[in-house]
Amino acid sequence: MEAISALRAQLFDVRSLGRPKVLMMTSALQGEGKSSTCAALAVALTRVSSSAIMIDLDLRRSITRKVFDLTSQRGCVADYLAGGIDLAQLQPAELPSGLTVLAPLRSVSASGCSTMPMSR
Repeated sequence: MEAISALRAQLFDVRSLGRPKVLMMTSALQGEGKSSTCAALAVALTRVSSSAIMIDLDLRRSITRKVFDLTSQRGCVADYLAGGIDLAQLQPAELPSGLTVLAPLRSVSASGCSTMPMSR
């Protein structure tokens, strides 16, 4: 967790370029720790800010629902992209820590594979 706190401090050092409003983490390869790092960084941000939002767009191997035990989010990014719901129906989960999380998929099966929604 110390490494995440150091990363947060470096990213949000207002003396440099100012405080960023948006961060995006990406990579061409799976298994490099993007989702885990994003989740830990989002939690660390809520410790120094009143709120933060994490939007996970990994439509293949998202771990967001599992990491945050999300049951309160209605709809998911994949439902919206498939045309199954309107943007107004896409409601992220509000966690007690002040973190708002938007997961890309409805659920994760026991094997770790994501369940994609069916388009109508």
